[in-house]
Amino acid sequence: YYGQILATHGIAALVVDSFAPRGVRRTVDDQSRVWPTQHYSDAVAAFRWLASQPWVDASRILVMGMSRGGEAALAMAVEGDRRRMLATDIRFAAHVAITPACSIQHQDARTTGAPVFFMLAELDDYTPIGKCIDYRERMRAAGNDNVRLAIYPGVYHTYELTGGIASMSAERIDIPLIIGAKE
Repeated sequence: YYGQILATHGIAALVVDSFAPRGVRRTVDDQSRVWPTQHYSDAVAAFRWLASQPWVDASRILVMGMSRGGEAALAMAVEGDRRRMLATDIRFAAHVAITPACSIQHQDARTTGAPVFFMLAELDDYTPIGKCIDYRERMRAAGNDNVRLAIYPGVYHTYELTGGIASMSAERIDIPLIIGAKE
């Protein structure tokens, strides 16, 4: 969905599937089927591939993910995770984490300084939002004043799978639906 929306606005989108190539359909009942570091590695590889394309401005690549993908988007902002993944050579322009668990937090919450946006579901019964709210505050306290969050009222973990964010008006959620620019 997001890839299609971005493309209609002239923004290239690379959709990374961390499950199917590994023979995994879902991880909801067994999170060990795909380890978080595999998602992180996929984000690193995607950045490096995009940055190598002549039609891409590497300084304008952002990472966006839902649930486990959201955790990867956050990890790519945190300096300790980037060092651990041997990915200090990459820097995403922004990080959008949709309903991440925030259960894996680096003790040192320093980030690259790039914008971080948490998109949280008020009624999330799979990845409760409290840890993400705390993580946001830790990131801000560690020096990144550009960490924002939105809590979408009355929705659960997979709200966008049923058209949740797509069907909400911009007035109701009070944030832009598209992140990026055509130029």
